[in-house]
Amino acid sequence: MTEINSNFAGEAEQCSEPHGFFYRFTCKYYTEKAIEREDSPLSLSDSIFFRLHHVICTFCRRFARQQRAIRKGIEVIFSDQDTERLPESARNEINASLKSKLTNGPF
Repeated sequence: MTEINSNFAGEAEQCSEPHGFFYRFTCKYYTEKAIEREDSPLSLSDSIFFRLHHVICTFCRRFARQQRAIRKGIEVIFSDQDTERLPESARNEINASLKSKLTNGPF
C-alpha cells in the first residue's frame, strides 16, 4: 500500500515511489526540472508540463527566476577571472610537483 502525503502546495505525493505518477505534479519535481533545465534542454513532455505548472504556481516561477539570476551572477564573477591567471612558470612548477608526488608517492 502506498502512503500519500501532501506537500506545501496541497498536491499529492507518493512516498514509496519517488518518481511515480503523482510525483510529476509536485513543486519538488519542478524545482528539480528547473535546475536540470539550466544544464540541458528538457524533453517535449517535461517542457510542456513545466510551463503549465509555472502558469499555476508562483513559487516555482519565483524559484526558476532566482536560479537564472544566480547563474547570471556566477557567470559575471567567473568571466572576470580570465585576467587573473597564474604565470606560466608557476603553473609548470605546480604541474611538476604534482607529477612527482603521483609517481613517487606523497612521502
